[in-house]
Amino acid sequence: MNPTEFWITYLIGVSLGSGLTMLDLFVLGYIG
Repeated sequence: MNPTEFWITYLIGVSLGSGLTMLDLFVLGYIG
């Protein structure tokens, strides 16, 4: 998954209110 796809997925998740769940873990792994 490239950064663009990641941010699109992240923004969709936030928009749907699912927010920080699996994506949160991915963010931590992605940034860290």
